[in-house]
Amino acid sequence: MIVIETKKITELSRGRFDALSFWPLIFIHPYYVGKPLETHERIHGEQAKELLVVGWWIAYLFFLAIRGYKKNPFEMEAYENQGRITYLDNRKRYAWRQKV
Repeated sequence: MIVIETKKITELSRGRFDALSFWPLIFIHPYYVGKPLETHERIHGEQAKELLVVGWWIAYLFFLAIRGYKKNPFEMEAYENQGRITYLDNRKRYAWRQKV
């Protein structure tokens, strides 16, 4: 994924978030580069690739509507593993499905 460092993401969201991924791009506040938040967004990138990006957005919005943000299986996988910098090296495909 291509990481774009920008403070604008935080400003435009009025402080609601500091990173956002739109495969193949990650927009992230410079403070968070190389930190767990970047890993979190990279996990979303892998999820998006598995579902051919458009499928990921459809599934993400479906789970968001049905289960909310914190119980969304894509977010659950990302939050549980964002502190493990090497997680993506050994991540099993479709790991988010364990949370459904």
